[in-house]
Amino acid sequence: MAVQKRVTKSGTVRWVARIRDSNGKERSKSFDTRREAKAWVEYTQSEIRQGLWIPPELGAVTVGQLAREWADQPARYNTKANREALFRNLGPLADMPIAAVRSTDISAWHAELIHGRSWKDGTTLSANSSANLAGMLSGLFARAVDDNLIHDAPKFTMKKSASTSLERADILTPAEIETLILRAGEDHYNSPARPWLAAMIAVAAGSGLRVSELGGLKVENVDFLRQQIHVRQQANVTGDDFAPLKSESARRSVPVPDAVLEVIDRHLHDFPRRPDETVFYRMVRGVERMHTKNSANRALGRVQALHGLRDKTFHDFRHYYATVLFGAGAPVNVVQVALGHAHPTTTMETYIHFLPGREDVTREAAAGGVAFLRDHSGIGARTKPLAGGGDGGRLQVVG
Repeated sequence: MAVQKRVTKSGTVRWVARIRDSNGKERSKSFDTRREAKAWVEYTQSEIRQGLWIPPELGAVTVGQLAREWADQPARYNTKANREALFRNLGPLADMPIAAVRSTDISAWHAELIHGRSWKDGTTLSANSSANLAGMLSGLFARAVDDNLIHDAPKFTMKKSASTSLERADILTPAEIETLILRAGEDHYNSPARPWLAAMIAVAAGSGLRVSELGGLKVENVDFLRQQIHVRQQANVTGDDFAPLKSESARRSVPVPDAVLEVIDRHLHDFPRRPDETVFYRMVRGVERMHTKNSANRALGRVQALHGLRDKTFHDFRHYYATVLFGAGAPVNVVQVALGHAHPTTTMETYIHFLPGREDVTREAAAGGVAFLRDHSGIGARTKPLAGGGDGGRLQVVG
């Protein structure tokens, strides 16, 4: 279309460029010079012909608006929870137009996640959690490209922590777990006994269930005859409803020892429940709720603080369970199924220091490499210096 000259009331000359977009809608923009106006017309018309032109109002949509829409779309429970977490943690990105965000903006946002979020009173997130949010944000920008809101997504890569594997010092000992169970079940001068917590700790340590799976465990899913716990659902974030499991592999039947079943049986004797009700429950302002990660870990933390015990979460009972299986010689695929991991690599990377036979294999391999020492250096014989000591350190075999 045309470039027209306009003179404002103050006498200033402006050049108005006009085009019609791909939908036939007229668009205009003012410039100081005719050359700038013509260049804009030529460039914009070229983009329209190539299908690359993006209406300014679409590019002005904020990151927060897109994240909210994405979180509101139907999806699996965990997917929606992750999208909600991204929305809550956008910080300064939330009000930025999607077309205005640059890689440096995302780097600054990521630094705040790790070193102190200004929108969350300076609290931090782990490297893994921050990387997960960055991955979600990358998916949001990919959607924006597909929806023709932006041409290209900003480039950014946020690495997770160097290692997610556990060390032996991280794992609770049987004595620590026994102490937690005992302390949870007894009264304290300013804290009542929590028999449900004691039972949940015992079941978690003996079955490896995630705390949300334990919260959503129904009585009918405890198979006393086959000595199994059937994991079929989990409690949602608020504990007011059931939610789908984390993945298809999380749906499993876990063989459990008699001791675990006895704990559940005693708990149900003390707190009778119908088959379709959950084994464990809590009351919130007179309304029954399932236990969640927050409610269970809050109670656990209270007991630990009162008695000066190590600060651990329910997930550490899951780690304990896995290392017990490995210690008994269980192969990776058996532990993977028991834990409900989707991939064996997750199991191997997390518990690399506990894989069966690792120490024996290392020891035997090293022994083969230094066998010559026994043949040529006298290793294996007890020795002592020759009498008189005048030989400057020569040794004689004494055994």
